[in-house]
Amino acid sequence: LTEQEIKQIEKCVNDVIQADMLVMEEYITREESQKHYNLERLPKNVGDAIRIVKIGDYDVCPCIGPHVSSTKEIGKFQIVSVSFDNGVLRIRYKLANLDKQGKGSKNNSISLLPNG
Repeated sequence: LTEQEIKQIEKCVNDVIQADMLVMEEYITREESQKHYNLERLPKNVGDAIRIVKIGDYDVCPCIGPHVSSTKEIGKFQIVSVSFDNGVLRIRYKLANLDKQGKGSKNNSISLLPNG
């Protein structure tokens, strides 16, 4: 990714965060969720009640991970590094949910595989 693309990604992500979208969840049966969502990334032993997480009008997906109740709680998104190896784009990023003393951040990464 170019420096310009990185800045553009950061701006897009931070715009979504600052939109203060509500993060809602509901549980539906595995059978019903398979009609609407790809469940391949969920563990096989997740059970019959699948949690569906909705982030405003921006995204809806099955998920077993922790979530904030509003996107604004996330803080600032900043890309730390980018690498591309064996067809996998890996983006490492930092989420800074700063308190009044300016403390608090969390490092994360995401790997993007080509569609296919």
